Amino acid sequence: SAISEAKVGNASLTISAPVPTSIDIVPTTVTMLKGQSVQLGAAVRDAKGVVIPNQAVSWSSGSTAIAPVTSAGMLSGVTVGTTTITASADGLTTSAPVSVTSVPAASLSISPTTASVVVGNTAQLTATVRDSTGAVLADRAVNWSSSAAAVATVSSTGLVAGVAAGSATISALVDGLS
Repeated sequence: SAISEAKVGNASLTISAPVPTSIDIVPTTVTMLKGQSVQLGAAVRDAKGVVIPNQAVSWSSGSTAIAPVTSAGMLSGVTVGTTTITASADGLTTSAPVSVTSVPAASLSISPTTASVVVGNTAQLTATVRDSTGAVLADRAVNWSSSAAAVATVSSTGLVAGVAAGSATISALVDGLS
C-alpha cells in the first residue's frame, strides 16, 4: 500500500516459484582411481540459467559394481571400468560419464632376489607391486620372462624350473615396470 495526499493505492503482486528447466552434474565428467571417492553436485536451473537453490536431487549409477553413488551424491570407484551417473530433480534428468582406472604401480620387487635351482627342480619367485604410498596392489597381473629359456623357464605364476646348467635372469613386468 502507498498513501499520498490521503489517497490509498494498492497493488496486487503474485510471486511464483522459479520453474526448473535444466539440471547439470558437477563435474560434467569423472575420471577416478579405484578406491577413490568423489563428491558430485547438481545444479538445477530456471529458464534464465539461474541456479534454483535447495532442490532435491536423486542419484543413480548405471553400474553399482563399478561406481556406486549415495543419495547425497558421493561417488565411489569400486572396480575398473566405465559407467554413467544420473541426477534427477523435478522431472529433469541428466547423465555424466564415469571412468574408474587402476591405481598406478610405482614399484615392483621380486623375492627372493637370487636363487639357485638344480636342473629338474623348481623355485618359486614372488612379485610385489606397490603404489606410490607403498600400499600393495595385489590385483595386478605379472608377466614373467626368462633371459635364457634353455637354462631356466618361468611360469605365469613365477615358478622357475631348472632346465640346464648355466645362468638366467628372471624378470617380472607389471604396468610397464620391470
